[in-house]
Amino acid sequence: MPPLNPVFFRDGEKVHGRDLARAEIAGFNEVSEALARFKWSGKLTACTVLGLSTDNKRVTGASLCLAGPLEDRDAKIEISKLWPSGKANVTLILRDLEGSDFTFGEGGMYSDLLQDDEVGHFYSWQPEDRAPLTVLQADYETSGIKRFCIRMNCHLSKSSSAEKGVFVRFKLLIFPGTKEELTAKSPLVRRGEWPGIKLSEGEIQLGPIVPVNWGCPILPLLVPGTKFALLGTAPSSDKLRRAVAGVMRKAVVPETSRTGASLQTKWDHLVRHPEASGAKAPEVTWPEPEAPAQETGREKRFFLLFFWGVS
Repeated sequence: MPPLNPVFFRDGEKVHGRDLARAEIAGFNEVSEALARFKWSGKLTACTVLGLSTDNKRVTGASLCLAGPLEDRDAKIEISKLWPSGKANVTLILRDLEGSDFTFGEGGMYSDLLQDDEVGHFYSWQPEDRAPLTVLQADYETSGIKRFCIRMNCHLSKSSSAEKGVFVRFKLLIFPGTKEELTAKSPLVRRGEWPGIKLSEGEIQLGPIVPVNWGCPILPLLVPGTKFALLGTAPSSDKLRRAVAGVMRKAVVPETSRTGASLQTKWDHLVRHPEASGAKAPEVTWPEPEAPAQETGREKRFFLLFFWGVS
């Protein structure tokens, strides 16, 4: 599991106060607005969001975040592949998927489970001699339609380069069953190691990127405990780098199956033998940061001087 190119982490300046001010958000609902301040293309992008303490000197939480529409916004699967009892020629279509639909509450690069009633979707039946018809909810049971969850699983991509930046590879997975049913099966579900059926996959940029070399290839978005305009302090560059690394290093590549039947076989085996997880480590990893340097009063005044000018 080789690390990302060291060029991304070479020693440089401390992160600039003006960049941190541009990265300030009040919550996840402002991620897209913040990315736009860094010339975001509007395409699906991954970033990190850090929550700060009331005095803004400590990182109290860290999460991956996605923004923008999925390229394959209408991911689909024949329900007979998801549920063995599913009616032939009926397709589940996930509608208008957005990166912001997914949350990453475990602090890593795999999302929380998103249940069917939390995502737009419908079922389409293709008769032999007619145009497709939408399956009515009253016909779900006779069609073999049941509950499902989806998850976004991400990890660093080996296609990352000094010229193009850091890329994240993602897989959109689907699981037959509800959140409650799935999480009751095994602790592997919460750790992102639970096998699923792949709906789609691709690569997206990790950002935002700033011109100042501060020993990290991206800048995290920040949710300050107190607005920077009112309290001109921020965590040291060391603390910010370590928080970003904590998210990027918490990644796993789970097994996938083609059908719900083969998936259930894997699940049954893992319930009896959780140590037999076929999940793999990512193809490349974010390097573990060096031990933090001792902080000085001078470094804290650096942030104060730049943030006092923020409005």
